[in-house]
Amino acid sequence: MTDLPLLRLADRASADLPAQLVKRLADGRWHLRESLARSLGVSVRKIRDAAHACKGEVVSSQQGLKLTQCCTSEEYQEFAGRFTSQIHEMTARVVQTAYVWQHRTQADATSPHNSRSSEQEQVVADENVSMPSAGAAADRAFA
Repeated sequence: MTDLPLLRLADRASADLPAQLVKRLADGRWHLRESLARSLGVSVRKIRDAAHACKGEVVSSQQGLKLTQCCTSEEYQEFAGRFTSQIHEMTARVVQTAYVWQHRTQADATSPHNSRSSEQEQVVADENVSMPSAGAAADRAFA
């Protein structure tokens, strides 16, 4: 395999991006993702990934990104409430799709296009989708 110095440089820059982001946010103000991306020479997606990699040091809102330690109580509560709401919405979607997934064998059995073997049907029937309690965990975390 060929060693490409530019790829190593890009990997190193990506690894340093969370620290660079925290440094840029050290003034305690909100910063737009787009302006951070421009000033750091990366995509908005990379900024989002870097904020996630900061493991709680950075919060996000419609106003942009800000260091958690610089947030007011109201700013933090807005952030936490929004993310908790998203957790509940995603959990509900997983529950809904799990219901459809678990009941697909009934639909398959009545479908004229059913091409599964009896062995495949047994595997499908034996599958058990367990649902993590993400909503309850989030409720406990933000209580």
